[in-house]
Amino acid sequence: MTLGERIKNRRLELGYTQEEVANKLGYKSRSSYNKMENANVLSLKKVEKLASVLETSPAYLMGWEEEEAIASAMLQATLDNYVVTVSNDMSKMSEEQKKRLASYAKFLLSEKEQEDS
Repeated sequence: MTLGERIKNRRLELGYTQEEVANKLGYKSRSSYNKMENANVLSLKKVEKLASVLETSPAYLMGWEEEEAIASAMLQATLDNYVVTVSNDMSKMSEEQKKRLASYAKFLLSEKEQEDS
């Protein structure tokens, strides 16, 4: 979804007309605002002002939250595939190798817990 599409969708969610949003932004006519709904790029200053008027975040309008969700899903899929691969490989490991792997996994988890606290 483009920047302009997110702007338009948010305006419609709020039930505002283009003219209402243009007035809230301080424009005399809706034509300047209409250009924003057709834009792919806007200055950060305009995005911040729009976000305020449209009661949302600049990150939403820019699509950054969407990108974060996609990246998170991709990371999870990669991790899931890795776990399956490791599980398959573990069946070929000796008991000593499995113990060392478990010990290393516990170490990594404890490191992560320390970072989070």
